[in-house]
Amino acid sequence: MTRGLMIHTAQLRSRSHLIIAAALALVGLAGLACDEDHGGDYPEVDCSTADVKSFAEMTVWGSCTSCHSSALSGSSRQSAPEGVDFDSFEAAMAQADHAAAEVAEDEMPPGGGLSEDAKNELYAWARCGTPQ
Repeated sequence: MTRGLMIHTAQLRSRSHLIIAAALALVGLAGLACDEDHGGDYPEVDCSTADVKSFAEMTVWGSCTSCHSSALSGSSRQSAPEGVDFDSFEAAMAQADHAAAEVAEDEMPPGGGLSEDAKNELYAWARCGTPQ
């Protein structure tokens, strides 16, 4: 291999590594900027001491189902996405982390309105196994 070809090959490798590093950095930044699933962005709960209510015992759902109900459609949902419901255990369990994070960020319910007890009830339910 000639010296010129060796230098050119080394420069290409260096550029390739730089491009790969830049691409990985962009992917990482995009993930931070678009954290839509909120997976776990709400208070930790000590499940060994928490009073974890079952889905049926929880009162927080009343604040959710006025918009997030499978019985509602169109404008009656008040912009709540179709399929994001809290009127059944299965539907609520599928959205547990997301719902808890939305509540923690004061995104839901619109205009607030949940007491600290209701918020803590939801956090405990989501963190401690979503009991039915």
